[in-house]
Amino acid sequence: MTDQSDPSLAFHTRSRILSAAEHLFAERGLDDVNLREITDLARVNLASVSYHFGSRHGLMLSVFDRVAERANRERLAELNAYLEGLGEETNPQIEDLISIFLSAYIGQGVEKQGRILAWFMLKSRLEPLEGFSEVVERHFDPWTDAIVSALEKACPHLSHAEVYWRYFFMTATITMVITERKENNRIQRISDGEIDVSNSAMLRQSLSRYLISSFERVR
Repeated sequence: MTDQSDPSLAFHTRSRILSAAEHLFAERGLDDVNLREITDLARVNLASVSYHFGSRHGLMLSVFDRVAERANRERLAELNAYLEGLGEETNPQIEDLISIFLSAYIGQGVEKQGRILAWFMLKSRLEPLEGFSEVVERHFDPWTDAIVSALEKACPHLSHAEVYWRYFFMTATITMVITERKENNRIQRISDGEIDVSNSAMLRQSLSRYLISSFERVR
């Protein structure tokens, strides 16, 4: 039995399903989670998924939309506040912009969010996802326009096209790094334990250094 007759109950049921799916997708990826596991965690029946989302794909897209909206709203607000604090006469610093970029993926309270964003970006490269591009245009494009504009100010030695290239490479890097499964952690194995992607502080520090250097002047 679904909750069609009670709007308040319907809202809470939909929210529970989204939260359960978000948690499981972040932990195990998009393809290794079935609907029964999601409904069990959300404490709802399978019919509720059909009622609220239409299908598993509809649920996946709704999770991506919710996470993408939240992540980009928060980091765009952080970027705007940073730029306003500088004033018009001061150019932003590349290390600050990289930190704001990473804030959606690595840091206290955002690891699951970061993994979901990266999983969706990776999956979209491997197979077409209906509705995916609309979510990207709605939530990522405004952020991209703003951060690229700021990167151009921070890197006057780079052309407009070169900034876009390096931003593209930066997003590709974060996608591959964040989707490295902890149970595999190949880099930990081949580095004899010196590097561990599950160590968020180590990961963010090393990744920041790498990304900052990628925007330096070409000699």
